[in-house]
Amino acid sequence: MKYLFYILCILNLYIFPIGASYGVDLIEVYNVAIKNDPELLSAEAKHKATIQGYPIARSYLLPNLNFSASSKRTRESIDGSVYGRSSSTSQFTTDEYSINLKQPLYRRDLFALLEKSEFEVAKSLAERDSARQDLIIRVAEAYFNILDSIDNITYASAEKAAIKSQLDEAKKRFEVGLIAITDYTEARASYDLSETQYIEAENLSDLSKESLYVLTGQQFKNFSLLSFDIKVKNPDPDNIKSWEDFAIKQNLDLLAYRRAQDAAISNLKYERSKHFPTLDIYGTIKETDKGGGTSGAFESNNDFIGIELNIPIFSGGNTYYSSKQAAYLEEQTKYELLKKKREIIRDTRQAFLNLKSSISKVKYSKKASESNELSVEYNKAGFEVGTRSTTDVLLALKDSFKAKRNYSKAKYEYLISKLKLKKSIGVLSIKDLEIINAWLN
Repeated sequence: MKYLFYILCILNLYIFPIGASYGVDLIEVYNVAIKNDPELLSAEAKHKATIQGYPIARSYLLPNLNFSASSKRTRESIDGSVYGRSSSTSQFTTDEYSINLKQPLYRRDLFALLEKSEFEVAKSLAERDSARQDLIIRVAEAYFNILDSIDNITYASAEKAAIKSQLDEAKKRFEVGLIAITDYTEARASYDLSETQYIEAENLSDLSKESLYVLTGQQFKNFSLLSFDIKVKNPDPDNIKSWEDFAIKQNLDLLAYRRAQDAAISNLKYERSKHFPTLDIYGTIKETDKGGGTSGAFESNNDFIGIELNIPIFSGGNTYYSSKQAAYLEEQTKYELLKKKREIIRDTRQAFLNLKSSISKVKYSKKASESNELSVEYNKAGFEVGTRSTTDVLLALKDSFKAKRNYSKAKYEYLISKLKLKKSIGVLSIKDLEIINAWLN
């Protein structure tokens, strides 16, 4: 155990030297992503645009006031023979000014449109909040993928160094005739394979950082690492049915689909309301200033107010077929909601089971890592006295580093599963990320 511990310590100092630039943590990356992630910014902009739909719909129910003005030049010619007098030609200007007011009194369609806009805003809000929670998941996944790739480099380096040490030892023993050439060549083959694994680990580490670039638009070099030991806890409540019930009530994606169905119902009301009469009140103030003409120059002022009743009789079938179309669209949203509900239940169950599984993985992979370290020590001791072969030592080394990788992966799986389970019931927040961030160093 001490043998592997010293190797890992030395390699960590080599890969992450003292005095190296400070590594960003999960919260710092999230704060950059929330300002730069195109997917979230798009959802934010869409929500802001949807919000404007409500005052637009409301404006149709408010008074409509217009002012208009016109001025026209008239050339008037009179044939005197018709009127028994001399012919004449005159030119004059006529100016008109008017203020028109219209206020809906009974507009069933406009109230349905207002109701529809309310549901659309609520749907957009749920989608925006879901996008914020989704960003937390995406940042965490990208961050832990990078940490996983860093772990792979660390363990690949340690494995390569350990196999190199075993190769050197096998070479010495082969040269003095203590072991067969097959032991030496097998050690050489294992070392060459460890070289390729290290190169692949470096490449995967570089590639893993690209997903974080997509979220943040920035390249980060150093990262705070997860503590070797973390406390794992069972979900509370530790009952899958309770989590299903929470998800059905609180999941944001499901809430958005519910509001979409409500909006479709309101849209159906809107189309059907076109069969109903409309009643508006209107008023006009009009002033006319005529500069001449056969009637002479004059000024007139006309003020009137009235009520306009409009009763739809036939619109070529437009209202009928529009209502029929809206009914089918409402039916479509009903089945989409049912499908989404089933998907949310499935995803919640999956997140719960993944969390439970990852808890077991963390516990047992840690024990496996410790057991494999002991196995390496025992096999090396046996190799020294001739009771174990080079192959035995190499296999023990590979199993040991595989167990360490599995332990690291299990920790990341646990944290991601924990976040996904909270998102499934709509309660995931930055506080959950801050708790995980406290485990980084």
